[in-house]
Amino acid sequence: MHQSYVRFACALAIATSVDTASADQAIETQVGHDESATYSHFGSHGLVQMPDARFGEAGDFGIGWVRVAPYRFLTVNVTPFDWLEAAIRYTAQEDRVYAYAQLIGTPQSNKDKGIDAKVRLIEEDVWTPQVAVGIRDLGGTGLFGSEYVVASKRVGAVDVSAGLGWGLLGTRGGLTNPLTWVSDRFDRRTASTGRGGTLATEDWFSGDEVSVFGGFAYRTPIPGLVAKVELDGSDYSADSSRITASSPVNYGLVYRLNSVVDLHAGFERGDTVSAGLVIRTNFSKPAQPVKLDPKPVTPTVSRSNTVLRESLEEYVFDTTAITRGSEQQPMVLEGQFNRYPDDAAGLAIIASEVSPELQGADLVVLDSRYGLTTHGWMIPNETVTQMQARDLDPGEAAKSIKRIDQSSVADASPARELLEPWNASASFAPNLEQSFQSPEAFWIYRLKLSGRAELTYNERTSLLAEGGVSLADNYDQLRLAETSQLPQVRTLVREYLKENRSLQLSRLQATQFAQWGPSVFGQAYVGHLETMFSGYGGEVLYRPLGSWWALGLDVNRVWQRDFDSFAGRQSYAVTTGHVSANFDLPWDGVRVKSSYGRYLAGDTGVTLDVSRAFANGFEIGAWATQTDVSAEVFGEGSFDKGAYLRIPFDVFTLESTRARGAIGWRPMQRDGGQKLARKFDLYEMTRERGRDGNVTNWSGFVR
Repeated sequence: MHQSYVRFACALAIATSVDTASADQAIETQVGHDESATYSHFGSHGLVQMPDARFGEAGDFGIGWVRVAPYRFLTVNVTPFDWLEAAIRYTAQEDRVYAYAQLIGTPQSNKDKGIDAKVRLIEEDVWTPQVAVGIRDLGGTGLFGSEYVVASKRVGAVDVSAGLGWGLLGTRGGLTNPLTWVSDRFDRRTASTGRGGTLATEDWFSGDEVSVFGGFAYRTPIPGLVAKVELDGSDYSADSSRITASSPVNYGLVYRLNSVVDLHAGFERGDTVSAGLVIRTNFSKPAQPVKLDPKPVTPTVSRSNTVLRESLEEYVFDTTAITRGSEQQPMVLEGQFNRYPDDAAGLAIIASEVSPELQGADLVVLDSRYGLTTHGWMIPNETVTQMQARDLDPGEAAKSIKRIDQSSVADASPARELLEPWNASASFAPNLEQSFQSPEAFWIYRLKLSGRAELTYNERTSLLAEGGVSLADNYDQLRLAETSQLPQVRTLVREYLKENRSLQLSRLQATQFAQWGPSVFGQAYVGHLETMFSGYGGEVLYRPLGSWWALGLDVNRVWQRDFDSFAGRQSYAVTTGHVSANFDLPWDGVRVKSSYGRYLAGDTGVTLDVSRAFANGFEIGAWATQTDVSAEVFGEGSFDKGAYLRIPFDVFTLESTRARGAIGWRPMQRDGGQKLARKFDLYEMTRERGRDGNVTNWSGFVR
């Protein structure tokens, strides 16, 4: 044991004595941002197994796989801010049998889920190290339950880290827990694993002993190659696999193959080889393909509303209504952008396209969906003319553009033409439905052909049908019957999936939208509202233009649908609804959505959703629900929670688009804290009202 500590000290001394100037230059030229900030086995930035105080850039995202017997780790890391990172981890224990293996008849290793978080306390400068605090297995089963404080300081090409570990990271011991001097609350630690989901705050930073851990990452002269040596804070005596470590020193190599892939290799515990890889990207600055949008040509003559609508739809804007203007009244276009996520780019093309129709009038563009006008832009006629003649600087043009709401537009209803009172649309697309980490299999999937059909009347009345036909699935592996102490409002999902393997009618509803003044929006709906519930309900939202807050209320009376999802219903019925308060915070694109009310199982509680949106449209977020249902009654997971990623398709397509997709993750589907999966959400439909109204990117206007 003493020899291991000596070897570790010698390695650190040698690394810090190397002339690192050439290595620094080579590495920075090769990869740019902080080459030594790489991932540990557990999915967060760190050394080999030990954490460090490093973080990625805001928007960093990584998926990793590592095998170090008897464990296999699948991790997902996200960095919403440069001072915060979180990691989701799936673990397979090869030396333990899965608890459900006998029931499902499929032998497999034990599975575990965990969530880690790390927060920066002090940012590094010339003299001060970077300091961070973190928790492993936050709300998990406690299999790897640990807490730590760690500091990192860069010296040339060497990044040195040292910290104190509690829990599993503190089992090597050697030091008395300093927090026991503060309070006897920190004297004892439960040191047990449970069903997961409970925030065992009473155990955080507790225990009679702590361990010192640390190490260094050396950016070698070989571009992209980082060598790591660390002193492990765990002696594995509390590890459920009862691992015997012959050495506390671990060694690792990370080779940055390119800007996306990291390859990992290591020698750990004195007798174990590890290997893995990480796939990385950054949501805030993904590479975009060259756009092949059609290039509009400014017309020279006025056209009918029908021809104008077709032209606008092709280039930039799905127009639902047109009001011809005059010198006293503006020309008003109502509809939605179908291209150009940036408002300024879209407005520039619209202004150019309609210039022959203005005839001295100002131009107003109203963003409207289902007749709900969220916001609009007023462009003076003089500004349009000057910019077309290239006589006005784009910065000056931006100052003359005003963001408005519907009340700012003079009533010109006699001249307003609703282009299509009746509007029908239909679409078909392949769709992959999937879930991970079910008891029967890691991956449960269904590939289906999804269909959507909608008929609207006078913009605000909608009849919508959604369904699909299954093409391929592995639902035969769904064998476990779910049990619950609550009404089974979600855990009967297996029955719904099995009964609808061929044809599924997931939604058939009629919706009436309404807007009372510029700031109050509403909807009422009836029918099959989602796969599992039918009924009726309504929602009201108050959201002033440009405000950082919004208030809402929804109330629903629903009953459980038959498993075949067509016309029948079961006996269970419930009244559910929520009061919501939502906030667009004035920094870093942070949104907070909170709600209080009654859920589908009859429980009452609060849901909190926090997200960050990046300038390019990517959005990452997490949510949690706590109700009056105890952890024991709720079941595995203890409370409802999850995370999601919203993806703008514009970063992948050859033509500009405003379409978005979403990927969600929920560690465990239970019955507590479940909301009705409503099709339309007024807060999301009016999200543009909360944006900063300044137009700053008008360079594309001048062509």
